[in-house]
Amino acid sequence: MHNMAETYKNVLITGGAGNLGRHAYYNLCKDYNCTLFDQVSPEQSRFPWEPNWERAVFIKGSLNNYGDCLRAVALAKADVILHIAGLPYPSEVTPESGRGWQRAASEDDTFQSNIAGTYYILEAARRLGVKKVIF
Repeated sequence: MHNMAETYKNVLITGGAGNLGRHAYYNLCKDYNCTLFDQVSPEQSRFPWEPNWERAVFIKGSLNNYGDCLRAVALAKADVILHIAGLPYPSEVTPESGRGWQRAASEDDTFQSNIAGTYYILEAARRLGVKKVIF
């Protein structure tokens, strides 16, 4: 069986400050150099947490900005991108009290983040020679 740790060492996690990003980080940080890419730091996220900063780097930026995506991939020296960022709920849903959802996003914001943002991170990966993107 192929061991990913032998071939790849630098993982860029989009949505890295979020709840799923936290779990991905904790599962990967023992074997890989993890770079977290998000609009807010883990400490400022909806469910605040603090990575071991000796084993992680945070890059602030937006999937909605192609330059930010290029910068994140380049600074991470990414061998692999774990693309888990995005708005995880339907646009028309209004956040309910106590559910912990982010603000309601318009259809345009949801499209920009989930579709255009995915294109931007994939295009940055292609341009900078990243061979593996996990989506």
